[in-house]
Order: sequence, then C-alpha cells, then structure tokens
Amino acid sequence: MTGEPSTMVAHVAEGGRDMPGLMKYLYGPGKANEHRDQHMVAGSPGLALAWPGALAADEARELGHFVESSWRAAYMEQMAEAGLPVRGISRTARGSEPGVVDVFGNDVFGPEHVYHLIVSLPPDNAWTDEQWAAVAQEFMSGMGFSDGPDDDQGCRWVAMRHGLSVNGNEHMHIAVNLVRQDGRWAELPHRTDRNGNRHRNDFALVQRVRREIEERHDFVIPLHDRGRSGRSLPAYTMAEHQQSRQRAELTGKEVPDRVLVRQLVRAAAAMSTTEVEFINAVLDGAVGVELDVARWAPGGHDTVTGYKVRIGDGPWLSPTHFDPEMTLGKLRAQWEPNETPQTRAEALALWRGDAAPAEATPVAAGDVEEQVRAAVAELDAWNGDLERLSSDAPQWRRHERDAAGLLSVFSRIDGPTGESFAVAADALIRHTVDDAPTSTTMPQPRGQDGAPAQRFGPTRAELAARHAATALRASSPDHHRGWLAVLAQVQRTVTAVHAASAARQELAAARALHTNAVAVLEHVTTGLQHAVPERAAFAPEAAGAAAMARVATGRVKAAPDTTAAGVSPTRPAGAEKPAPDERRGRTR
Repeated sequence: MTGEPSTMVAHVAEGGRDMPGLMKYLYGPGKANEHRDQHMVAGSPGLALAWPGALAADEARELGHFVESSWRAAYMEQMAEAGLPVRGISRTARGSEPGVVDVFGNDVFGPEHVYHLIVSLPPDNAWTDEQWAAVAQEFMSGMGFSDGPDDDQGCRWVAMRHGLSVNGNEHMHIAVNLVRQDGRWAELPHRTDRNGNRHRNDFALVQRVRREIEERHDFVIPLHDRGRSGRSLPAYTMAEHQQSRQRAELTGKEVPDRVLVRQLVRAAAAMSTTEVEFINAVLDGAVGVELDVARWAPGGHDTVTGYKVRIGDGPWLSPTHFDPEMTLGKLRAQWEPNETPQTRAEALALWRGDAAPAEATPVAAGDVEEQVRAAVAELDAWNGDLERLSSDAPQWRRHERDAAGLLSVFSRIDGPTGESFAVAADALIRHTVDDAPTSTTMPQPRGQDGAPAQRFGPTRAELAARHAATALRASSPDHHRGWLAVLAQVQRTVTAVHAASAARQELAAARALHTNAVAVLEHVTTGLQHAVPERAAFAPEAAGAAAMARVATGRVKAAPDTTAAGVSPTRPAGAEKPAPDERRGRTR
C-alpha cells in the first residue's frame, strides 16, 4: 500500500560524464519498456517546476545539460582548446577510457562528474512522492551535496521515479552533478591506488546516511527491523551521534561509543574460548578501554553475572545497551566445553582486580606473514565446512555469530577499509540478533552430525580471528598484498551466510546481507586489488605498542605472582588494596 512504512536499500550506480544521456534513459521507456509514469519528485531549486511530468527525449537531454551546466562552465576553455563544441559532446568523446586529452596530454573533462544513487523498496511496498522527496533531500544534505531545499550554490541534482524495476521494486534515481554551482567539486571519501590515482570510496558514507534517515522517519523501517518480533540491537541516541561527530573532528572516526563497544566486544568474543581469554581480548581491543563488573551474584563476590565496558571517558555500557547476544550467560554457554577450574579462577581474579591482565607479545615481520597464512588456512577449512552444511542446520546460528565477530576484528582497521568492514560487521551482527531465539543462553555447540561437540580449544573460526587480529597489530590490508587472500576467504564466508539465509527464504534478511555485507566486501577487495603494491612486504608499520599482540593460538597465562597478591591493574604497587565491594575499572 502506498505510503506504508517500508525498508529501503541504497546503492551507488555507475555514474560517468554524460548527464544528458542519463536523463534521456531515466525518462525513456527503459531496457524492457518497464518505465512508467516518469516524473521528477525532487531536485535543486526550481527544477521540478521547470521540468514537470514526463519528458520527451530532447527535453530530458535539455534537463541534463542544465544540471551539469557548472561542469560545462568549468571545462569550457579546455573543450574549446581541444576543438570540441561546448554543447553536443558525443558519448564517445565523454568516455573516460580513453578520455579526450589536450595537446599536453591532460584529460579535457577532469574526473567523472555524474553521481548516480538508487534507492529502492522491497516488492509490494510503495511510498508517496512526498516521502520519496523527503528521502532524496536528506540523502543530498547528509552526503554534503546540498545545504537544503533553498541551496542554490551546492550541487545541482534530480530525483526521479519511473515505476517498478524489472524485479518489481519501487525505486528512485538520484543524479548529481559533482561540480557545485560555485565551481568547487563536492568532497567524497576517496582512496588512492598504487599508481597514485584517486578513486571514490563512498559506500560507508551512503550507508551511514541511510541509517540516519531510518532514525528520523517513521515511514522508513530499519533493514534489521523488518519482520522481527520486538528484538533488535539497541540504537544509539541523537546525543551520542552528536558527540561522535564532535569527536570525529579530532579522531577522524565518526562512530558512537555504543557501536565501537559492540564491535570491540564481538571481536573479543570471536577469538575467545574461555572467560579469561575474553577479558584479556576486550582489554587489548582499543586504547583506553575499561571493563568492570556490573553485577555480582547474591551472597558475595564469587560469581559475576554482568559486566560493563567503556572507552575513554565515554559512558559505561552493559550488553543490554549495546548487544544482547554478548551477555555472560550466552557467552559462557559457548565457553563451557573449554573451561577448567584454573581458567575460572583466573577469570574471577581478573574480575576482582586481584590479578593483572596478561601481557601482550611483540609481533615480528616474519610472524605477520605466518599469521596471515595461518588465517587463510583456517578460513579455507571453515568455509569448506560452511559450504557442505545444509541451509536449515541449527549450526548456522553459531557460524553467523562467528562471522559477525570475524568482521568486527577487521572493523578496527583505520580509514575507509575499516569503516567498510564496520558496515559489513553491523549487518552480520543485526542478522544474528534479529534471528536469535528468545532464550537467555546460546545453544551448546554441536558437530556436523548434530551431536553435542566434545571439543577443547578454539574452533577454526576462532583461530582465524586470532591470527587475523594478531597480524593486524603490525600490518594492514591497505598496505600488504598478502592480505588479499584473507579478504577473499572472508568474502567467501559472508557469501555462504547470505546463501543460507536466501535458501531459507529469509528474503528481507538476505537482501540486507547482500547490500551491507556481500557488496561491501566485494567493493573493498576490488579496491585493494588496485591500491596495494604488487610486492608489498610484510613489515611492521610501527614499533612499540602498535606492534604488541598476544600470540594468536596461545592459552592465556596466569598473572605473575607479583600481581596475584592484590595489585590492581589501575593501582600502583604498594597502594592499599580496595575494599572487596569496590568496583575497579581495569584499563590497558
């Protein structure tokens, strides 16, 4: 029904340098005569009034010429020197490979100026033109193309509809001229390949703006909310979002604490087989992270029933506030086969503050290459198991959770690569939460035959996460080509999860996974294939603390005797030991 709440998917389509040609296609009959009721729903000031309703081919091209007029003005002199007319440039001449060059060999037309975004709804869902217009305007503002409906100096843009796609989806095309009316180019995230060429890397930005729109409008259902029964990830507040924007001015990373903590804890859980390993992994996960007891079982300080985490001076967050799948009750069900009286005692000592976290181990250049190769081997074996597993097998719940944790490990990479992995990790995390049973504990691990697993030590997924996390302390996929084999295996894992979801007819969930996880990893891998030097060596990128990591497959060691006597990690030696009921934060 038109106007009813619906999910939406946004993706960047191929742009180029031919705005008149794009307008002619959008207003035309389509490749299979599927276009109906072609009309503009929103655009730069005055465009919808000047070009209302359906347009003939010449009218559509005229609209395209007007939208890209600032680009034409910027490159008019170069086009004249190249002997080209200011109007009527052929589509062949506009091609970027090869482009038209002047006598000095410079590209006459500069970078591609046509930006093309498609926003679509699931089949049998529809919005009014007013709803589509609101979404279009907010995409333009959120991505920095426009300062609002009255902005006459920003990028010129058009949002239009032409009926259902060949797959039966209502959708909207947004075409943007990246040359603003004041002559400046719009700023978008970029990456640089090994030849020094810059390429747009805007996927994470598009998905961030989509999520912001979801939060503001009742008629937009978040992708992870479709079909759920009152269960989802806790959302961050507008105050948290504003705080993260302010912090981004210093750190360059605009991510709320709630999301950072979720990724950190998921990554720690992905590489832990016991509670003491989990505690140490959380404390190793970020600079300034603190982990503390939130609740003790009645009767003393012998059993921890809840924990809380914070980063720096941020708020304390419990799993209820960042990820209900990461409660101690659910995690302990997974750790149970590996726990011993010794590991339980070590964990309790850390919770009480009677022992110090395990020390990290330096990572040498040769160790990085070894860890990367080991990660590839474990992932390859794990993916083989996934591809042989029936789509309706109960083990998928655990595998999906492991995949979310693995992507969370990669989300800690700095820059656009880490941001893209964060988008994919968030999609997997939401998938595991949305499909989770309502019980308070996770099911016991089981083998391929469905029998209870009798295992001690980490699974292949946990080993892969450990190897990757260790190597990432002194290396990065952005600089070393050997990581491409790891990323190919990670992409294979996510593809298997998506295929199983689709086979179970979880259409909305599968669509969300493809858009926000499968497509993201394809984008990242393709970009790095061009950007990373062919013969990049596995050399540590920084010394000291940046090259410190726990050995990937090693069991966490007991704290040394000097700390077991009661020295808290945040209390200097010789200081008075706090009272037993005092809650002590531990920081690495």
